[in-house]
Amino acid sequence: MAAVKVFSEQGFAATRVDDVAALVGISKPAVYLYFRNKEELFKAAATFGPDQAMPFVRALVADADLPSDEKLKRLLEMLYAEFFDGSTGELMPVIAETTRRFPNVAQFFRDTCMCEMDEAVLGVIREGVSRGTFVATEMSDNVALTVGPILALALRRSMFAGLPDREVVDIEQARLDHERMIFRVLMPGDQASG
Repeated sequence: MAAVKVFSEQGFAATRVDDVAALVGISKPAVYLYFRNKEELFKAAATFGPDQAMPFVRALVADADLPSDEKLKRLLEMLYAEFFDGSTGELMPVIAETTRRFPNVAQFFRDTCMCEMDEAVLGVIREGVSRGTFVATEMSDNVALTVGPILALALRRSMFAGLPDREVVDIEQARLDHERMIFRVLMPGDQASG
């Protein structure tokens, strides 16, 4: 989606609908045939990645034959992919920017994208607890402990991406380390793999 590119490069406040129209090669009035205003265009851009991922997430959560630990691994893989290779990751700084100046835009993203994803993660963990795969811990009731490190690493990476001496993080290794940490907490005794 062209709007993702423009918003991620210029931020919400500096982006003009003309910029998006020019990148797509259409007129500004043509953009307004689909979006009432810049806010609606940004909402569509911000939800583009999550909207693509949610059918996979819903099917994964509904799969009664798949063990809970495998479901959680796949959810984590999907979250890392979206936040580090997808449009959500590109828009992280912009979403953070909107929180203070345009809180209704940030709230829309939280309420329409993050809440459903958080519920999916918590649902899989709670399912694992009820199946005996996981043990009830602080992590089984607090999605921030499970998903928070992904958001923190993604935001850290995007905040410092323009610096000449930016740190380079091996995202795949970070994902594996994060996964091991989660399963050490959630899986009883020697069942934790890693």
